[in-house]
Amino acid sequence: MGEVRSPWAAAQRCALVRGGLAAGVSTTVALWFHLLAGGAMPALPGLGVPLLLALAACVLLARVRLAWPRLLVSVGVSQLLFHTLFVLGATSATHQHTAHAHHAVTATHPAGSSILMVLAHLAAGLLTAVLLRHGELILARLAAAARRLGWRFLPRPASLPVLPQRTAPVTGERPWVPVIRQMVGTSLTRRGPPQGQLLPTS
Repeated sequence: MGEVRSPWAAAQRCALVRGGLAAGVSTTVALWFHLLAGGAMPALPGLGVPLLLALAACVLLARVRLAWPRLLVSVGVSQLLFHTLFVLGATSATHQHTAHAHHAVTATHPAGSSILMVLAHLAAGLLTAVLLRHGELILARLAAAARRLGWRFLPRPASLPVLPQRTAPVTGERPWVPVIRQMVGTSLTRRGPPQGQLLPTS
C-alpha cells in the first residue's frame, strides 16, 4: 500500500515559506530604517531575537489575510518591538549611548533625533505593510519583467533557413478546357421512334 500523506503537510510548508519571507522582509526593513535614523547596529543576539519573534508571528498569520487597519496596527506594534530590541542589542556602552541619544530631551537640543527615529519607523511600517499585502504580486511582476528582459537580450539567429518550395511542372501544352458546345454536341443521341417502312398496298 502507498504511503498516505497528510493534506496539511503542503499547507504547513507554504505557511513556513511565506512566514519566513515576511519575517525576513519586516526585520530587514525595520533595521535599515533604524540605522538610517542614527541608531546603532545591534549585535547578533539583537538581530536573532527580533527575527525569531517575527518568524513565529508571521508563520501563525501566514494563512490569515488581515484588513488594512489591523495590518497597520500589527506592523506598528512590531516596529516598536523592533526598535526596542535593536536598542537593547547594542554591544558597547558607546553604542548604547548613541542608540539612546534620540531619547534625550534637553533645552538646547530638542528631541529632533527622537522625532527622526519615529518617522523612520513609521516609514518602515508603511513599507512593510505594503510589502506584506502585495509582496507576492510584486515578486510575480518582477519575475515576468526579468523573463522579458532575458528573452530580449538573448542572441537571435541572423537568418532562418529557407526551405525549398515545390512547384508544379510547367509544360508547353495548353490545358484542356471543356467547351459547353462540345459537351452538348457529344451528348446528343439520335434516338427516337423507328420510322415506318412503306409496305405495298396491293
